[in-house]
Amino acid sequence: MHRLRFVSIAALLAVVGLFTSNLHANQTAGWGVVVATNAFVAHGEGAAAPVAMGASIVQGDRITTKTGGALVLSRGEDLVTMAENSEIVITDPQPLNATLIQQPVGKVQYHVTKGPAPHFEVDTPLLATIVKGTTFAVDAGAGGSSVTVSEGRVVAKDRRSGNSSSVGAGETGSVATDHGGVSVDAASSSSGSSTNGDGSSDSSNGSSGNSGSNGNSGNSGSNGNSGNSGSNGNSGSNGNSGNSGGNGNGNGNANGQHDGKGKNG
Repeated sequence: MHRLRFVSIAALLAVVGLFTSNLHANQTAGWGVVVATNAFVAHGEGAAAPVAMGASIVQGDRITTKTGGALVLSRGEDLVTMAENSEIVITDPQPLNATLIQQPVGKVQYHVTKGPAPHFEVDTPLLATIVKGTTFAVDAGAGGSSVTVSEGRVVAKDRRSGNSSSVGAGETGSVATDHGGVSVDAASSSSGSSTNGDGSSDSSNGSSGNSGSNGNSGNSGSNGNSGNSGSNGNSGSNGNSGNSGGNGNGNGNANGQHDGKGKNG
């Protein structure tokens, strides 16, 4: 019985050791180039040379993309996608069981496999982004740096003050050169509101304001419907206006009647 328990514990320790060694190997392994256009690599202070697809990127390499260029690095399920006029450096030496990438300038998107603890960090001159595993994009420029999270959550830290904030999916954390701290805001997205036939904005009805065959949401259409209760209505194809009806539907009739009075155009 004791021998069986000893064997089980030994097997468990062997599995844990194998997992740890594989994790360490994954974190320190080189990156492979899967896409390369007008991109260059230099090792340390050496001269830069064009990057070829299938090449290996190792610790100490500095990768840059020029105007119109792009580069994608792959390491297992981890991906690094560089836009044009961007630069990254694979730091040498790397932290134990972790990955550290410096990004002096440009826009780079990262997809990092999830782990139990933070194991991936991207440093710009102002901002440090620390992750357990997620998809995010880092933008580094002269006026400041930002990180926009597509999924998961990251820690964004002001490298000057040490102040940090959590940034979740759909949010952007930014650090500016003219003030300290991390500002967290919703990622930019387009939104709109419905517009009434008289040109005013109306969001209380929750309608999209699209004109169509029924002319709903207050826009003039082929039927000349009005989407606002109590309004004077909008002219339709026959020039009629419908006064306060339940939904303000005029249907473009010759008399412009619904449930109330109408006057002919």
